[in-house]
Amino acid sequence: MRLVKVENLENHMELARPIYNQNHCLLTAGQKNLNQYKDKFKELSINYLYIEDQFSYDIELNDVVSRNVREKGIRLTNKLYSNLLKDKEIDNKDIRNLKAYVSNMIDEILANNKIMMNMVDIKNKDNYTFAHSINVTVLSVLLGNKIGLNRLQLEKLALGSICHDLGKSGIPEEILKKPDKLTEEEYNIIQEHPRIGFERLRELSEITPTSLAIVLGHHEKLDGSGYPRGIKADDIHLFPRITAIADVYDALSSDRIYRDRWPIDKTLSLIYNERGVHFDPELVNKFISIMPFYPNGCQIELNDGRKAVVVSQNQGKPSQPNIRILDSDKKWQEKIDLTTTETLKIQQEII
Repeated sequence: MRLVKVENLENHMELARPIYNQNHCLLTAGQKNLNQYKDKFKELSINYLYIEDQFSYDIELNDVVSRNVREKGIRLTNKLYSNLLKDKEIDNKDIRNLKAYVSNMIDEILANNKIMMNMVDIKNKDNYTFAHSINVTVLSVLLGNKIGLNRLQLEKLALGSICHDLGKSGIPEEILKKPDKLTEEEYNIIQEHPRIGFERLRELSEITPTSLAIVLGHHEKLDGSGYPRGIKADDIHLFPRITAIADVYDALSSDRIYRDRWPIDKTLSLIYNERGVHFDPELVNKFISIMPFYPNGCQIELNDGRKAVVVSQNQGKPSQPNIRILDSDKKWQEKIDLTTTETLKIQQEII
């Protein structure tokens, strides 16, 4: 299967993964003639689909966690967020439910030995906030595991990560969903969401200070230019330093109300270039080592102008995957291992 922009759908393409909205299946895998649903996709702000065609029959996309685990997490965070919007208190039972959930998530992540083959998921306008929280949690756990955190530490890291944006429930919706650039006043308001989340959770005995450090500190930067406290370097706990990388990665590589998603290579380049300024350099290096620059199923353009799709990864060579040339005029599709050629290079991901 491969990832295709909705506006580039063609009639011969077949839906490779079901389309869900609020846990209801809108379209099942195998659906053809997808062009007829373009208006509905646009209404739901679904800009990409996973499809199967002659170029993608052997491309495997290994999810880090299953759809069932992902959807359960979205439901749990949605419920907590909704309760906060209604000024209902979160209690220790809610946190225990989250702790049980992240424990199961960690089990699934650690059992998956094909790390980071696919983190490009389909978010829509109704579930972005909650799907983002799940992705940030998964990415944080993967990075935490990479640097050798033990099981208890991973559980605390995951709990703080899944709660990191709950404070946005205290920010006016018109600011959160504003399609244009925020005013200085609006930006100052949105900068309060870490403190709001911290205040709503701090009295609960089921959540530890290390998890709370993520809620309060995931927008702090090493150079002190972050918020809400503007603290620097070693004053920022390890856990929010981990989650900060995961948060920016998923936010930039996702479609937002005010911009289209960034290509993965551009996202990773920004994170790399912000080492020592925004992000912890050692953590950035570890993060990049587990992330493919060009995920399986993404479309790329080569330096000779040809277009191709990424078929599989080459271990230790994140910028040199195996690719298949996209040429519908040929019956036999050329497959190239980019580690075997010095002349061919990927120019850019096409999104």
